[in-house]
Amino acid sequence: GQQQRTLSTPTDGFLKTVHVRPGDAVRQGQLLLELADEDLVLDRHKWLSEIAQQEHGYATALAGNDRSAMVIAVARADQARARLALVEADIARMAVVAPFDGVILQGDLSQQVGAPFERGKPLLQLAPDDQQRVIIHIDEGDIDRVRIGQPARLALSALPWDSIALEVVRITPIARLDAGRNGFEVEARLSPEDAGRVRPGLQGVARIAVGHAALGWIWTHRLLDRARLVWWRWRP
Repeated sequence: GQQQRTLSTPTDGFLKTVHVRPGDAVRQGQLLLELADEDLVLDRHKWLSEIAQQEHGYATALAGNDRSAMVIAVARADQARARLALVEADIARMAVVAPFDGVILQGDLSQQVGAPFERGKPLLQLAPDDQQRVIIHIDEGDIDRVRIGQPARLALSALPWDSIALEVVRITPIARLDAGRNGFEVEARLSPEDAGRVRPGLQGVARIAVGHAALGWIWTHRLLDRARLVWWRWRP
């Protein structure tokens, strides 16, 4: 996905229910999972009782014209309301919902129901389902021919007989090792009509149109480049 959102544990608690698994498509506002809120519900009842008690104390002080007791009751009632607001906010966060339409990338929690989770621990990873990007690994020997804006085609392992149109939008200027070969990551953009056909994690083969050359050069230029490099290394 062009962007990925990690949903973390809002507060310390135990996992109560899980409604999604990796690969599921979700809609904005859909309930994804719930944390146990029994302790928070008890705290809410506690502070509701405290507010009622202080309001009763205020009424008693008002009837007795005890101004100091009235001030103390009002202050304690305000404190209890502030604590109640915090508890209500924590209860609302116990239900984790999808912030936008997307696909669940990571977070198979179906086997961890009842397990404790600490505040801030990652739970799920979500990506938009209509904003995908393609990362192409280009060998370092070919990266000098790649330019932004060049057209490309992608054949996925899941769709080997139907290629998808791409456009190069970014070239990462840092080399990295992938499958034993050093190269660069090139980011390509899908056409809007093909964006809904792919899912995160799919792999395949991409071909970028970099220009025209003689067939003999296409077949032999890699070997010639390696021979030139070896010759330069060992020449006197």
